[in-house]
Amino acid sequence: MKTILSILLIFNLFISLSQNKTDYLIENRFDLTKDNFKFPQNDFKIIGFGAYHGSSKTYDAELLIFKNLIYQNLLDFYAPEINYSQAYYFNEYLKNGDEKLLKDLVLSFQKIVVQEGTIETFNHWKNIKKINDSLNSKDKIKIIGFDMIFDYKYPIKLLLELTDKIQNCSSRDSLQKLIGNDDLNFGTFNPTIQNSIKNFVDDFNKKNLISFNLLMTL
Repeated sequence: MKTILSILLIFNLFISLSQNKTDYLIENRFDLTKDNFKFPQNDFKIIGFGAYHGSSKTYDAELLIFKNLIYQNLLDFYAPEINYSQAYYFNEYLKNGDEKLLKDLVLSFQKIVVQEGTIETFNHWKNIKKINDSLNSKDKIKIIGFDMIFDYKYPIKLLLELTDKIQNCSSRDSLQKLIGNDDLNFGTFNPTIQNSIKNFVDDFNKKNLISFNLLMTL
């Protein structure tokens, strides 16, 4: 009984002393749209931005922060919810401006969050590119990705690009045929995709064709 009373007392004390959400937000908010807005911190290593999926306002806020951090020379890397291979091709888009590639990359978001495969996402990346194009070569932003793989299309695409010098490899040829099928489901639970990748890896391991450098690249 004493234990229960103690827990209730601590709980009530916590509630009475704690600040409610509205008061906290009022005291700690800042207006991103003001002309004199300046991101209030400069001693960070990583900034986490909480996204409300499906809202275009999320992109508006993210872009304002993105611009301000670049203006203050505080941003080197951008890490959206993507895997390593998607990051590679988003970097390619920033370099070459291929909007067909960008459209396909944006549609691949639907395998993770359906609401993100939208025109708003497409335009967001166009805005990122516009900002990046205005920077000097040494200041340009690099995209990095470390999210889980939910779709094998871009991992396969990158693997084929990294092994383009390899000839007479039937398992690689099979992957090449798969990547050419726009109607194929590249989801990670597709057994056809799983078996094709496994055969490719097994084939290369048996023939000792994967170098240490290639493995590090992957």
